[in-house]
Amino acid sequence: TQEPKELRVEVAATAEFSVTATGKNLKYLWQRNKTNLAGVGTESKLTLSNAQKFDEGMYRCIVSGDCGVDTSEEVRLSVGPVSVPVEVSESGMLSISNLAPNPVSSGLTIEFSNRTTEQAQIMVIDALGTQVFQTVATDNRMMLNLASIPSGTYRLVLRAGSDVCYKPFVVVK
Repeated sequence: TQEPKELRVEVAATAEFSVTATGKNLKYLWQRNKTNLAGVGTESKLTLSNAQKFDEGMYRCIVSGDCGVDTSEEVRLSVGPVSVPVEVSESGMLSISNLAPNPVSSGLTIEFSNRTTEQAQIMVIDALGTQVFQTVATDNRMMLNLASIPSGTYRLVLRAGSDVCYKPFVVVK
């Protein structure tokens, strides 16, 4: 059996626990604070979309099958505040003035100011820190096609040389 792992996510991010068990006719029952989760958690993976502070607690999975019953270790889910956006770089030479619509389903418009001598790069980073989109800024107002990006919480990062600013946004499909 592979145990679930402790998680710390930002508010509104997705938290996902999983267990691996072997056997026949397996059934999964997920619990938070030793209380069954109603209507969810009947698979080996438990996904909590839009995690909130009330989702915090100790999670475990009870797996039953032809071989008997096994209970996973309890692991903690912590839900923390969303990182404070840095809409203006430390030098003040780079800033994001608008990011809309938010939430977005496909087309995200960014408006920014770049007073550096460097060309700006636009990146989209997911909740796990993985870059999922990148482009070169060709204008100070651009529409980004994010249709291929799944639902979730992301951070738009604007970088020009050593200047960096960012702003969170949500994709909803």
